[in-house]
Amino acid sequence: MIEEADERESMLIGNMAAPEWGVNTKDGQYPVFKKQAGLLLKNAANIRRPTGTYPEIKRQYENDNFSCVDRGLEEAVDDSEKSDVMRFFDAEMVAARQVKYNVMIGHEVRVGALFFTEGIWGTDQDASANWDVKATDIPLDFMTAFNSLNTVGEIPNTVIVGQDVFTQMSTNTEMQNFIRGNRPTDSRLDITAQMVAEAFAGHGIRQVLIGRASFDSADEGLTPVLTPAWPVDFAWVGRIGTGQPLGGGAARTFVWNQEGGLFVTESYREEKRRSEIVRVRQNTAEKVLDVNAGVLIDTRVA
Repeated sequence: MIEEADERESMLIGNMAAPEWGVNTKDGQYPVFKKQAGLLLKNAANIRRPTGTYPEIKRQYENDNFSCVDRGLEEAVDDSEKSDVMRFFDAEMVAARQVKYNVMIGHEVRVGALFFTEGIWGTDQDASANWDVKATDIPLDFMTAFNSLNTVGEIPNTVIVGQDVFTQMSTNTEMQNFIRGNRPTDSRLDITAQMVAEAFAGHGIRQVLIGRASFDSADEGLTPVLTPAWPVDFAWVGRIGTGQPLGGGAARTFVWNQEGGLFVTESYREEKRRSEIVRVRQNTAEKVLDVNAGVLIDTRVA
């Protein structure tokens, strides 16, 4: 048996960018303390005189909500076809793995759109001029983005880029020199995600996620049209949080606990078709928690 694109699952980063968080209701509401109404960065303390009182602060919070959506995909494994191919592979097992990926790439595309859509993120989106491999000072662009986030009380820990953008930034002259350091005689480095994270570790960066996956947007039966799951127009810099939303961070994938985990695989018998039906489903809501936890850097070449 040969299966093309057999390493496709290892290219997915959606669950690292918007980590799953189980919720007990399909739809829910939660309070959000924002910087302005919540007075989170307010310098309000003052001197108390004898017999006097301290100033009092009055905070307000807003409500946000989520609504999980049921998505899934099925594939029929015919008895006669299963018997015919059993000498090569387990037809049900292979179908389950392949259907699961079809559902996983849908989640990847939705998370990619969540992070790389202009107008979502609340901090300054023009942290740089458009990128040029030779001329742009890309390390400065990143440090400008770090400063922008620090100003609104956020310490970024993650950079997210698509594969093409990572290639562009890793071959950039300024980035090469920044990571190489004071060694002008060195040849061009093969820069990795870990090297970029280590170079910016002093600013809080712990990981660089590279979105390598593509999806086929053509109708079934037509020649595949492969499109990057993570758009190539931006680099995202910000703070990724995990666990309960109280821990902050940019986004979560809310998963309705009553429906199982992030990806649920199951099967049932359909006797009229003499087939086992393999199903993979999920009941989720991909949600931005804090629009100020990230900033987009425009990477489009002018």
